[in-house]
Formats: sequence, structure tokens, C-alpha cells
Amino acid sequence: MRPYRMLRQIQSRFWETSDVAGPTAWDVLRVWDRSPRYMRPQPRPRPAPLSPFSAPTRLLPADAADLASFWSAEYRGADWKLVATAEWVRPLLQDPNNLILAAEYKGEIVGTAACIQLGPARMGTTTFPALFVIEGLCIAPAWRGRHLAGWLIAWLDHLMNQGGPKAYLWSRETPVCTDISYISSHTYGYIDTTKSAIIDRGGLPVLAAVPQGEFKAAWAAAARHWDASHALFPTSILSPLHVWRCGDTYLALADTRRISVPAGAPIWEVVWCGGLADPFAGSEDARRMLETLVVEGAFPRGALLFCTSAPYQGGITRHWPRPWVFGTAGVHTTYLYNFMPPAFHTLRVLLPRVDL
Repeated sequence: MRPYRMLRQIQSRFWETSDVAGPTAWDVLRVWDRSPRYMRPQPRPRPAPLSPFSAPTRLLPADAADLASFWSAEYRGADWKLVATAEWVRPLLQDPNNLILAAEYKGEIVGTAACIQLGPARMGTTTFPALFVIEGLCIAPAWRGRHLAGWLIAWLDHLMNQGGPKAYLWSRETPVCTDISYISSHTYGYIDTTKSAIIDRGGLPVLAAVPQGEFKAAWAAAARHWDASHALFPTSILSPLHVWRCGDTYLALADTRRISVPAGAPIWEVVWCGGLADPFAGSEDARRMLETLVVEGAFPRGALLFCTSAPYQGGITRHWPRPWVFGTAGVHTTYLYNFMPPAFHTLRVLLPRVDL
């Protein structure tokens, strides 16, 4: 097998068409070239029609109920599903900085892809006026295998870059990481909150709830001074969070709006844990802080609480005691599109939000 074909096979197929901007697997291997730059400064060409679709539809606030219904019915994985409501998706559609596209057939949504603004961000020597994330990729089962996902993403790429080049993040949750073009990848772990009775309650730390507005203001003030040489992080937080504090350590959690299948357990996630002086270090007390919340019933009844092996996302290891479970829920992998990162595989990515 030719080396190029081999690299194409092991590289992620999220961006399926041949005119992608990169970084590609070849860019990863060119270790001497990490100069910060947009991989394609000019807009992507208009995608060709994909029968029976000529172009996707941009969804508007009036489409909130239809979008919520489609996502609730079709947005799912092997052991989870999204629970969407019109009240939740409407603000996403109202934000003019977001772009949510749908493929419609006979008046019904059969596929979606979304580009959501994360706000200003820093990475290496670059400050992005706005960083975006590609998510919300959902294709109805009857329409899979027809290249519809790649076509919708190509349209996002085409439309979003009309006003100048932009950089995008996107993430995948998979059993293992088989790619080489990722910037960050960490292993998932979780706790079933119904098993709180077997948690050692001796010496649990005391946590205080923090208004999310107060935390977001503190984050914005601190982020101006953080070392971004080997990191990527937003300088402001747009997503709703639930925040607690213990001393100088903050713990930020989010409701993923997913439930487990078939049990129907709500799924929550640790999106950041650490101190604002050094946001990458995490906390040695993270596990015990999380256990305090589990014991105190801070989550909906029966919830599953996920975190990752990244120090700043809980830092779970296989040595955490029962009822924690490590290494059976796959990995969370993050990629950067249309911009050259300062490093692949080891970039410290702080994203205090939940993937759509």
C-alpha cells in the first residue's frame, strides 16, 4: 500500500471530501513546520449539489420545534441519546454568529450540521477574535451512507469563510483513537451516582456553590495572563455551567442533555477543574470534591457523572476506587480545522462547555 493511501485510511474521515483545508496527516508528519497560519485563507468553493439536495437550509428560530424533534429522535450513540427541547435550541438559532444547516426532504429534516461560536480564544502566539466548533452532526438512519454528512460540513466550511478564514474545533467520542491528526485525546471515566453509599465519607471537602456569572468573570480576567504556548483556551465562557469552589479550586460541571440508553440516566460531565492561577494543573482533590457533590445529591436522581483523564477535567485514573469506572467509556478526542496548531496530540485544550 502506498504511504499516502495508508495515511488517508488512518486519518479521520470527518471532513470527507478531497478539498479539505487540513491540517492533514502529512501536516502532522512535517514536524519542522508548525508556523501559525490558516491552512486555506480563501473561502472553500461552493459544494456541488448532492441528489436530491441542491443546497441545505439555514435553520431559523421559527424552526426550533422541528430541530428539537429531529435531534431527540435521531441524535444518539450506541448507549445514549440527546433530549432536545425547542426552548433549549432556540437560543442557538437566535445567535447570528451560529450557523445550523439542515438537509430537508419533502419538508422533513433528514440531516443537520452546526457551527457554533465559542468566542475569542488564544492558542500559541495567536489570538482568535472568534473560534468556532463544528458539531450537531446528525443524519437520519435512512440517509446514512450517502455522503450527506460530508456535504453538510462542506457547506458550513463554504459559508462560514465568506467573511474571511476561520478556525474550527471538532470532537469525537470513540472507543479508541485511531487518528493521527488530533490535538488532544483523553480517556473517559464515570461514576453512577446511585452507588453513593459505597463512597468513603470520611474527610470529604466542603464545597460552596458559585454563581456562574461570577466564575465567568473571574475566568475572563485570569485568561489574559495564562501561558498559551502549548495550549488552546477561550478567553470568555458562553456556555451555561454549574460551578462549585473549594479554596482556590473551582469545579465546573455541565448537563450534557443526554440520557443513557436504555436506563434513561441523565448524563453530566466535568468540563473543568482547577485553579485560575494555573488552569492546566488540575487538583489532587478533584475526586473527593466530586464525591462530595455525589453524596450531597447535587445531580438529578440516578445521574451518571463523567470526567476525563486530563488533569483539568477531573484527572481520573484507573486507581480511583469504586464506584468510579475507568477506561470502559472510550476516549474524547479534539481536532483543529483550518489552522496549524503549535503541537499535535499533546496540546492542552481547555473548553469549559459540553459538546452538542
